[in-house]
Amino acid sequence: MKIHPIEKRVLFTLFRATDGLLAFTVYKKLEVTPSAFYVAVENLRNAELIRIEDVRLSLTPKAEALVASQTVKSSEPGGRFKNIPEKFKGPRIARDEFYVPKAHQFD
Repeated sequence: MKIHPIEKRVLFTLFRATDGLLAFTVYKKLEVTPSAFYVAVENLRNAELIRIEDVRLSLTPKAEALVASQTVKSSEPGGRFKNIPEKFKGPRIARDEFYVPKAHQFD
């Protein structure tokens, strides 16, 4: 099943919630058009990834497993900073060394 970006955002937003969220709350967090939100919710409901109870949206166990499998972080040392190109690395600064940042680089 192909999950579109808006649908993925709905799933991840609901995954972070403890006990589901109101549909309006999810809609406001996503900042998408009402029609795009409605289509995403309907697609997820038809795929049995979310439950709609009154106005509350919540994940099904199938969706929880899907989202949890995609949120596993790498346990390698260095994490997301391990592949910084050498041209962006500067000299190491000692803990007690004086440092003044260059103001022109803050643009």
